[in-house]
Amino acid sequence: MSNNIQDLKKQILAANHAYRDGSPVMSDSAFDDLCEKLEKLMPEEEYSAFRDSLHEEKGKVKHPFIMGSLDKLQFEKPDEVESFVKSIAGSVNISAKVDGISSRASYKSGHFISLTTRGDGSFGIDITDKAQYINGLPHELIDKSSGSIIEKDFEIRGELVILKDDFIKLNEDTNGKFANARNACAGIMNRKDWSKDEVKFITFVPYTILGQEYDKHEQFKILDSIEGMKPAWSIELDARSIDGIPHKLFELASQDFSYTTDGLVICSTSYKNEEKYRPSACKAFKINQQVGETKLVDVVWEGPSKDGFMCPVGIVDPVELGGATISRVTLHNLDVIDELGLMYGSKILLKRSGDVIPHIEKVVENDSKCSKIELPVECPCCGSKLVRDGVNLRCMNKDCADQVVHQLSMFIKKCGVKSASEATLKNFGITSFKKLMSFTPDKKYKSEVKLFDELYSKVFSQSREKLLGAMNFVGLSETLVDKIVSHYGYELVSSSKFKDEAYKSLPVGIGTVTLDKFIERLPEALAQVGMVVSDIRWHWSGDAPDTTQAKSEIKGSICVTGSLKFGSRSKFLEFAKQHGYESKSGVSKGLTYLVNNDINSNSSKNRKAKELGVQIITEESFMKLLNDSSVKSSLDDL
Repeated sequence: MSNNIQDLKKQILAANHAYRDGSPVMSDSAFDDLCEKLEKLMPEEEYSAFRDSLHEEKGKVKHPFIMGSLDKLQFEKPDEVESFVKSIAGSVNISAKVDGISSRASYKSGHFISLTTRGDGSFGIDITDKAQYINGLPHELIDKSSGSIIEKDFEIRGELVILKDDFIKLNEDTNGKFANARNACAGIMNRKDWSKDEVKFITFVPYTILGQEYDKHEQFKILDSIEGMKPAWSIELDARSIDGIPHKLFELASQDFSYTTDGLVICSTSYKNEEKYRPSACKAFKINQQVGETKLVDVVWEGPSKDGFMCPVGIVDPVELGGATISRVTLHNLDVIDELGLMYGSKILLKRSGDVIPHIEKVVENDSKCSKIELPVECPCCGSKLVRDGVNLRCMNKDCADQVVHQLSMFIKKCGVKSASEATLKNFGITSFKKLMSFTPDKKYKSEVKLFDELYSKVFSQSREKLLGAMNFVGLSETLVDKIVSHYGYELVSSSKFKDEAYKSLPVGIGTVTLDKFIERLPEALAQVGMVVSDIRWHWSGDAPDTTQAKSEIKGSICVTGSLKFGSRSKFLEFAKQHGYESKSGVSKGLTYLVNNDINSNSSKNRKAKELGVQIITEESFMKLLNDSSVKSSLDDL
């Protein structure tokens, strides 16, 4: 549980820091969701103290009313949407959920006083110094029809946004400095070294008069009557007259607004603000399905993968879908490129469903300036010729370093090793299975020792079956490999009879094509399993001796001095113990071996060993001794 709390705190602190630096990494709602998860895990006082700590002391302001967050209704769950809307008595107020920087504008007797960001809903940051340059924030509340001041005290909640047309102008002025309107707005408003020439592109879009004096209908009526303010789009409908409620809401949310939105806000027209963080009678309707048009600028080929495949990735003109700026999209394979008719310069329609990875829905247009996509001819790693293998381009060189490192990384991860990425393996010079088996750490580097220890405890402790299942079989998942081995049994799979017997009784769900792939790779995989189990470090618990017989199997004792190549000393001593050698802290009569890589050292332990006739051997000699059952007493021939 404590790990979850610490992880959430780290994410929240990182997001908060990025937000204050003017480079937000997530939306306000996503930030709220993280905070809500943390709140459920912590005592109330501790959580409150943590939330308060997120705010800079300078400019920190307590809101007079709670500025909460809305629970979500999803288009993909139509029954929940319909149930909520139909539960509303009378007419329904539907408004645009403006996606910007939530803020509160204070007016006293119709005169502007201050502007504060929402923050965590209880405390925000004072940004009044920027307010005079922001559009939609009049200094006085003038009634459009009468021309007189509305002498009221209002706390008006709205979103700071950059309108779509203004964003184009902003990027023209700043030479394309900003990727999307929302991040640009957050960056400009949160920077300490802000510029009025950038703030002038920001607009305040109001949608709520805080407090419980006015219902939703009255709030929008008042906001719409104020000169210089343009409230968020809204409409009032009778829920009983709406046919196909979810689809009607989808249609309304899909309008082309002048600002970025991320859905709708739904409540009764008679709804008065609830004084709680998560209102129950007002909800947000989310469309987790967004589309947008853009242009395919280039295609880069990533890989080779562990199976040698090259993956085409499209580079597109940045387009915002659901609050995320998309500049890359996977093209999957050659058939997708051919079927869509993709070309350099194609105008394409991107679709992002359920807030997941976007894909190209279709090519909208190929004009005369478009050109054919060029396919790479050589592997970027080894230079081997790429060939078409089904729907993919593939490097067929099995010794291609990138492929091998991918395979090694997958193998050790399947065995439970967590300390080495592909980059780490390359950095350590581990570019083949043989090099993985013979890897010896440099004791100066803890990362190398850690990997060596993990290989010992995670890889060399696995059964033959598990090791085989962790090997790379082109086109086959670990689950399929496990299913085949489990069905036939390791003894048959590893025997010379397997190929003749295998096709007589196929496992359920395994066809001949799958089995062909398994058999093609099997000899190499078995050879690699053999390298593991023949290594002296292999100590699968299923083959371990009965611990009740440990005393009768003790072969001797060792004392270790000086540095080791094996890794950590504790792992070396654990390894020696599993092979029958007890550990001693000092040299005494009856000690079998003193292990010292510097045999000629004049250390006190070396001198005492010589006095008592205790054999001094190197670490390598001791390992060879354990690995050679023919050696009985003498080490002269090693």
